[in-house]
Amino acid sequence: MGLLRSEDMKHMMLVLPPKDAKAYVEAIGLDPDKSACHIQFEDMNENMHARPFRKYIQRLDEMERVIRYLTNDVIAKDEEMAKEVQKTNIDQYFENAKNFSLDKIERNLSELYQQFVKFQDNNERLMLEKVLSEEEYEVVAFAGELFKENGGGGAQRKRGASGITVPLLSDTQVLSTIAGVIDEKEFPKLERALWRASRGKAFTVPKDCSQEFEDPKTGGKVRKKKFVAYFQGSGESGVSGALVTKVSRVCQAWGANLYDWPKNLQDAEERTGRINTAKQDKTKALDTFMQFHRAEMKLLVDPVEGAVPDSNSRIEDWRLFCRQEKATYAIMNLFDVGMTMRCKIWFPAVDEGAFHDLLSRVDSKIRAILLPAAADAGISPPTYIQVNDLTAPWQEVVDTYGIPNYKTANPAVITTVTFPFVFGMMYGDIGHGSLLLLAGLFCVMKGEQWKYKFPIVNYARYLICQMGFFAVFAGFMYNDLFGIVSLPLFESRFEMEPCHGDQCMGNVAGTRLPVEKFDRFNEGLDGGYGPYPFGLDPAWHGTNNELLFVNNMKMKLSVLIGVLQMLLGVALRFSNAVYDKNGVDLFFECIPMLIFMVCFFGYMDFMIVYKWTHVIGGKQGDPGTTNKFAFEGSNGPPGLINSLICMAMHQEDAQPLWENAASTANYLMLFTVVSVPWILGPKPFILKMQHERKVKAKEEKAQLGIEDEADEAEVGGHGHGGEFEFGEILIHQIIETIEYVLGTVSHTASYLRIWALSLAHQQLSVVFYSKTIQNGLALQVSPVIMGAVLFFLFGAWFAVTVGVLLMMDVLECFLHTLRLHWVEFQSKFYKNDGYKFAPFSIKTMLLED
Repeated sequence: MGLLRSEDMKHMMLVLPPKDAKAYVEAIGLDPDKSACHIQFEDMNENMHARPFRKYIQRLDEMERVIRYLTNDVIAKDEEMAKEVQKTNIDQYFENAKNFSLDKIERNLSELYQQFVKFQDNNERLMLEKVLSEEEYEVVAFAGELFKENGGGGAQRKRGASGITVPLLSDTQVLSTIAGVIDEKEFPKLERALWRASRGKAFTVPKDCSQEFEDPKTGGKVRKKKFVAYFQGSGESGVSGALVTKVSRVCQAWGANLYDWPKNLQDAEERTGRINTAKQDKTKALDTFMQFHRAEMKLLVDPVEGAVPDSNSRIEDWRLFCRQEKATYAIMNLFDVGMTMRCKIWFPAVDEGAFHDLLSRVDSKIRAILLPAAADAGISPPTYIQVNDLTAPWQEVVDTYGIPNYKTANPAVITTVTFPFVFGMMYGDIGHGSLLLLAGLFCVMKGEQWKYKFPIVNYARYLICQMGFFAVFAGFMYNDLFGIVSLPLFESRFEMEPCHGDQCMGNVAGTRLPVEKFDRFNEGLDGGYGPYPFGLDPAWHGTNNELLFVNNMKMKLSVLIGVLQMLLGVALRFSNAVYDKNGVDLFFECIPMLIFMVCFFGYMDFMIVYKWTHVIGGKQGDPGTTNKFAFEGSNGPPGLINSLICMAMHQEDAQPLWENAASTANYLMLFTVVSVPWILGPKPFILKMQHERKVKAKEEKAQLGIEDEADEAEVGGHGHGGEFEFGEILIHQIIETIEYVLGTVSHTASYLRIWALSLAHQQLSVVFYSKTIQNGLALQVSPVIMGAVLFFLFGAWFAVTVGVLLMMDVLECFLHTLRLHWVEFQSKFYKNDGYKFAPFSIKTMLLED
């Protein structure tokens, strides 16, 4: 399936000319899938703080900052243009980027940044002038209203006098005013502050403004109040002047904008006209400026010159170019720079020819050179796993737990099939599985269109399809449609129990008997009916013992599949030992582990299948016995749990599976017990003897004056570097033995979660149906009302089905299946202390970004 590359990884030294190094690195990173060349670079400056190309990285950081400013602070304010910027097409970008230049784009971005900063300042100034004129207009209009309502007024006005010509106070008294506009939320605080500051001498008259004002800095709308404060005094000198100053400062402290209060109605009307004219002029100037500003933004949103239709915006292409250049210089920072640029690289051996061809196509006067890299002790090659669209998400499932070691068994090869199969056993339902399958097929159809818009959907489209397919398959095996009905795909092997007359009164509803020609013992009767061809017989649906039978069947199926998967894990442990030519692991771990697993849990699976295929009845010779396989000494159908207990406790089984089954169980239990010390004891002592022989051979070479190669780290068979420690090896082996023996028992029980989740799914389906549609069908109402009720009940049922069973339950089954593969399956063989082969790919980097 193209999941695991078993070829050797090449470790080489790449030597590049400094002048053309960037061209070589870009050629390697640009779409390695087309060039069939995958290269991973090592850091040659790991222990050094200096990076030779850090200045380029700093320049690109500044360019990205400018792009973020233009995108988030300028273009984002226009929703229509912001949508155009969000469109990203990586493939089309590479076509446009051929004509890009770092220096030119940097210069353009610098000019645009300065230009739009001035635009923003000018926009704020014009908007502020417009807002101030609008506020002043509100204040003057407010004054005109007050003058019209009460021209003279007050305690000193003559009886019956009115109009603005009548003074409010006497000639010896003067009334001062301060007017302004303040944020609606701040006015109560201002009013209290004025009252306290003036000791009750200032009287404030507020009114809501007739419009909302635009904030010049944020662009949001703000509600404000206009007000006028009256107090006695001229403000020229003395106490009155101090009060005017105090009131004015309090207003300014709370953020109020103050404006001159008109002297009379005529003054208010004249100022209203002038302010209205100025306001219109400022609005026109602001609109003209915004049109020019929008035209400049349009240049950033439109594609670059010469781009094909449906290309990215100019600003988006520039952003991708900066990311590409930054990734390229980041790789160049890994090189050791001198007269030449040198860096160690890893690549698959099969790609060596393609790599040489790639280097030869780069336009450079000085050719790149590949030299063998010096061997580094203790460094293993990275794990190269080749994936495609189908296998990539399953490999990601495995890699999330840990990266497999180089050239060891890759669980993703098996997980690609077993994961959706186990998920299907948990989720098995024809109806819900079909909906999940249709969702997966829809994602497959839309995958290419959503490749950049919804990358996660495109990435997981085949995963969803596989889970839906196996859920449908398991649903047919369980013969379950939405937890409501069973499908009569074939003729049933059961029929209703016949009754006559009064017998029918006591007949239990749902009681069924095998049909007359049902070949229940598989004897090959002429004209007889064999077992139901596929899945569960629909006759079980609705019977009194349906739940008991189906639960028993699903529970045993879960154990069967679980033991088979764990045996597969042990088999992969064998393959690792054989490939590594590790005889110690093969004979003193793999073989006893297989014996332990087969002799106890494999025997348990055998008993389940044997009991299914051989009907065990009463004692041989009993009247009415129809059991073909009854034998002398049988006391009825055996209990598998009781048989396993008798096997483990070495007790006599009163209900054996077959004649002489007890002796077979005793031998298997003996092998099971012997396998435990077999795993525990020999390996640490054998490793100790091997280590002593190596030390002795090294001493003999030293006495003869023979130089030995560089010592490799002692691993002791367990991945522990450093000096050989027998005590540590022994403790580790004890822990591993206990973990395997007890873990195998708990892991087998853990597979019962398949049965539990399948039961939960089926029962939830029944509950949702019974509480919605079934309740509606039970109503005794007219057909019209029932139709309306069923319409809404169906909507409720479908909403709950989608929300709970198609979303929450899918996630729950996925997580439990994930645990079964990570813990129960992979623990038998998987060592996840490798590190992933990460070739340099600009396209992959841009997609992830």
